[in-house]
Amino acid sequence: MKGNDYNPAFFRKGKKKPFSILKKNENFQEAFIQLLRIKNTELTTSNEVVQIIEEYVCRMYSLKTKNDLNKGRYELFEKGYKSKNDNEKILKQKIVGYDPSSLPPTKQELLQQIKRTVFICNIWCNAHMRCPTEKLPENFGWTIIDGKYEYYWFDGPQSPSFEELSSDLQESDITSEESETDEDDNDVSSEHLSDESDED
Repeated sequence: MKGNDYNPAFFRKGKKKPFSILKKNENFQEAFIQLLRIKNTELTTSNEVVQIIEEYVCRMYSLKTKNDLNKGRYELFEKGYKSKNDNEKILKQKIVGYDPSSLPPTKQELLQQIKRTVFICNIWCNAHMRCPTEKLPENFGWTIIDGKYEYYWFDGPQSPSFEELSSDLQESDITSEESETDEDDNDVSSEHLSDESDED
């Protein structure tokens, strides 16, 4: 899945770290084994095995978000390009040099990567047979364009909509505000108790 002659690689991600992560985690190992036993119709972003592999990719990119690639992409983008001041000119200069290829894939992109992995491994495992597979590439991450197979990158929109991102940000802000309010309340309570003990 990390990339070969038939499947695109994760940009600037070598093989040493991903292999080390895989070697240390039996859940990830079992998920990749299970891939060859899953029907194509069951390969969806909500499938448990696919979600475990999504967590594996999050680990590859050292994301704080451990099991959601879409949120992890935003996390990396914000880390690299969030403006630390109100100077719009500086922000524009940073975005001009923005390299989206350094971000992890979206959930939908990863799903197609996984499907291609299943197809390729199925052929490799049956390479000794006259007909290694009866699976169709069109059902496993490829599409035919002008008589040639090309990568089928994703279904639906490539990225979450602005409304989805706004909703996530608002929820994050509310959680932060509630956390700060709780801390303030604790401080007030501590001060009150301290005053009472002084009076005694």
